[in-house]
Amino acid sequence: MPVVDFTLSLMYRYDAGGALAPLLPVRLRLVGYEAEFLLLVDTGAERTLLEGVHVRAAGLDVFDGQPLAFQGFLGARTTAYLHKATLVIGDSEVETEIAFSTQPLARQVLGRDILANFVLGLRERASEFYLAAES
Repeated sequence: MPVVDFTLSLMYRYDAGGALAPLLPVRLRLVGYEAEFLLLVDTGAERTLLEGVHVRAAGLDVFDGQPLAFQGFLGARTTAYLHKATLVIGDSEVETEIAFSTQPLARQVLGRDILANFVLGLRERASEFYLAAES
């Protein structure tokens, strides 16, 4: 059986609606802009989806990116635009294209596009989760 040395051990946090959830602190870097916030770890999301306010704060036009259509679990649809960005999670940096929404989001989510760079462990009963960079 494989053994994983997790480098991050985190407790679930309360989201804006008062529910306990695996919220991961991340640092977003765009050209001339940096922000820290919490993202919901969402293994059901194919892509990471953030609010376009970050792109605008960096002085960029969100519409300059490649458009992508998104449909949420309950059928809500939105269009987001891909922009090169870096996400810093613990001691790891992931440079990729991130989808930024043109509309406010109920939740900003960390999807499998970024999670593919990590090993994820969940202890739902204990409200804990763990991350380690994929070797």
